[in-house]
Amino acid sequence: MKIEDDTLAVATSMAIDAEMFNWIVRAKRMPRLLYFSSPAAYPPSWQTRERHKPLAEDMLDFTEKKVELPDRTYGFAKLAGEYLANYALHEYGLDVHVYRPFGGYGEDQSFDYPFPSIIKRIVNGDDPVRVWGSGDQCRDFVYIDDVVRCVVDTMDAAPGTVLNIGTGVSTSFRELAHRACKVMGEDRLVRNDPDKPEGVFWRVADITRMDRHYTPRVTLDDGIERVAHYVKKRVRPDYRVRNG
Repeated sequence: MKIEDDTLAVATSMAIDAEMFNWIVRAKRMPRLLYFSSPAAYPPSWQTRERHKPLAEDMLDFTEKKVELPDRTYGFAKLAGEYLANYALHEYGLDVHVYRPFGGYGEDQSFDYPFPSIIKRIVNGDDPVRVWGSGDQCRDFVYIDDVVRCVVDTMDAAPGTVLNIGTGVSTSFRELAHRACKVMGEDRLVRNDPDKPEGVFWRVADITRMDRHYTPRVTLDDGIERVAHYVKKRVRPDYRVRNG
């Protein structure tokens, strides 16, 4: 909702990135920079219901004279950050790596994000469990520990490396809600809320390059269970007693 309803506020990250790159070049204290971009930097034309495919790193090529606009100001800010990283590498000699984590999630993630919010609705007893938009929009959910491990395992690669971090598996929000109900042992209806934003239809990683270096270890079901356990303690300490 923030991305779609407060676009100028989101664009502030462009200024933050510019300050950061300028500082690190002036300071000359950091031998390596890890820049976390986003799959929102990819062209939305490849993320529609009618036309979609796994998003590969080379779909963004700064050597070309034309780069397709990304997803709203959030994607534009990330694309701009990658553009600055490219200059920092080639013109200032900075050892910079660009990572594009896809649908990252974890236990203590803010409820502003969809993954823990869906879990929270189940914990709170919502029936039906609502998912935003059509509910058919697909994401690539990757657990935060796998994001971190992948970065640690690949950060010594050649300067200028760009890497997706994901599972390569497509899961719709409707499917996520159904799966969470099953993992949590809850029998609930799942309904979509068409009045809420849903973003692009498709955002799933091509993990061909990542597969050469790292394989995610935490399955979606295990991740759901971990997040559910944390959310239960966080929002309803009596959950385990009341629900056996």
